[in-house]
Amino acid sequence: MRRPLEIALDEWGALERHHLDCRHHLFGAKGRWRRWRYASLWPYATAWSAASALDAAAGTPGLRGGTAWLAGLSCYARPGELAGTGTLGLEAMVRPPLGPGGVRYYDDNAWIGLAALRAHVLGESDGFLELARRLLAFCVSGWSERADWALPGGICWHEAPNRGGRNTCANAPTAALAARLARPSPDDAAAAWATRIYSWTATALLRPSGLYGDHLRPDGSLEPTEWSYNQGAMIGAGVALAEATGEPRYLDEARALARRALDHFAAPGRLDREPGVFVAVFIRNLFALDRVDPLPGARAFAAKWANDQRSGAPTPAGPDGVLARAPLLEVEALLSGAPAAP
Repeated sequence: MRRPLEIALDEWGALERHHLDCRHHLFGAKGRWRRWRYASLWPYATAWSAASALDAAAGTPGLRGGTAWLAGLSCYARPGELAGTGTLGLEAMVRPPLGPGGVRYYDDNAWIGLAALRAHVLGESDGFLELARRLLAFCVSGWSERADWALPGGICWHEAPNRGGRNTCANAPTAALAARLARPSPDDAAAAWATRIYSWTATALLRPSGLYGDHLRPDGSLEPTEWSYNQGAMIGAGVALAEATGEPRYLDEARALARRALDHFAAPGRLDREPGVFVAVFIRNLFALDRVDPLPGARAFAAKWANDQRSGAPTPAGPDGVLARAPLLEVEALLSGAPAAP
């Protein structure tokens, strides 16, 4: 029987051969007249995380992209912005002339920041650390100061004039990113943001079930859907804060959330409506917790999900669909021994 890592490496090779435009280091699909349609920003972050995990499991840091990921990111950035200094916010789609560009989402940029930090921790470019810091500056700029909204505070989903809700998927990964960035060198500002965002999220978005809802509306009503990636991101934030502050309560909260979430998502059919990327974020953070505090059932949960996915439906068409298997590749790498980086 082939090992999970062998399967993952073969699938990654196929993804590169058929869906990577090497000129720009962008993933996508070729449409009519063989013109590229490129993936949006969050799937790009997912692919980067998968590549780093595969390289770590295979012992080949940076082989699958390395600093070429920066070339791809430049296509989502405003002219000259990636090469500059200070706050950096990437758009949801590649910018003209390669694509339409789009709104800048705080959650997209938080996922890219975590992917950059993960690549740095796993032995790739030191420049990725500075990239993560610049992206954090953009993410915290989305903190709401509107006194007319219920529970003022929290990071909005995107920067459009009508910002709407404040989402777990924007706040939890930003808290995790800030906490991780407080550790390489003392960074009181990052640590303060991490605790502030985490505390607000735990107050505003935690449901009576003990799991996190999706987003808080301006009127104070909570959209109740309990997605797996929101639980995972808050687990990761708790682990990161425990390591950054030395306060055990954050690890206690992460452990309690992980146990509730494992029980919830292990139920038959519970993950059927969840995109693979959501589950991969959940599993990634289960492994991050297990690294510092052994979590019974985490590995078995990941192995079962991966086994179910291996025989699943083929990758759907479309620029984002070509990366639909990347979450599975990351989980395969984790099961094969890749370190549970942030």
